[in-house]
Amino acid sequence: MVLIPVLCSEDRASPPAHDPGGQSKLVVAHHAWQTDHMRTIIRILVSAFALWLTTLIVGGSGEHGVWIVPIGDGTYDALITLLLVALLFGLINGTLGRVVRVVSLPLYVLTLGLFGLIVNGFLLWIVAWLSGLAGFGLAVGGFWWGVLAALVLSIISGILNGLLGTNKKRDT
Repeated sequence: MVLIPVLCSEDRASPPAHDPGGQSKLVVAHHAWQTDHMRTIIRILVSAFALWLTTLIVGGSGEHGVWIVPIGDGTYDALITLLLVALLFGLINGTLGRVVRVVSLPLYVLTLGLFGLIVNGFLLWIVAWLSGLAGFGLAVGGFWWGVLAALVLSIISGILNGLLGTNKKRDT
């Protein structure tokens, strides 16, 4: 954190002794890019944790449910895989997800937003397909398992982001 003096015309009720006019005070200056980067990192960590919880809730046996295929057999390979899948899901959701949501806007309106579950399930299935090409990552037992996992993932992510305050937009 950087402390810088800022000229301020507010809060002159009790000027400090070293500043008789009350024109400057020390404030903590946050750079917008630093807070945005930290918020992004926290959201990726929250997504990875939510994805892990989702695999525990929706995970099944055999080819049923949603599960993680780790990169290797090491101690932290499952954690690294969860972080990579969360990052990939964020990228897919931020790019392809926006396009799909705009194109399917009439279906959103017609179904009162319930079509969003189908879109999120489709995006989760794409993440599973792309990570499967790499030989590790998310595995989904079918489209409807992906829809169920997307529902659980969105609920868990919403709760965690709400508790941490990372779903709030930065004030400009």
